[in-house]
Amino acid sequence: MRTQILLKGYVSFAEEHGDRHIRSARVLAWAARAPSAEQRRNRLLTARRFALAMHA
Repeated sequence: MRTQILLKGYVSFAEEHGDRHIRSARVLAWAARAPSAEQRRNRLLTARRFALAMHA
């Protein structure tokens, strides 16, 4: 459930910027908006796992 919420947040952020693909710079910008270091880490790991799954 938490992963789903994080991914929806990333997708919304990326779509606001016109992205159609996962971009590392956008993931970093999205993660930087998290209020704590732990949440930034969770965002980065979630986006990484998603990108790896889509690549497989």
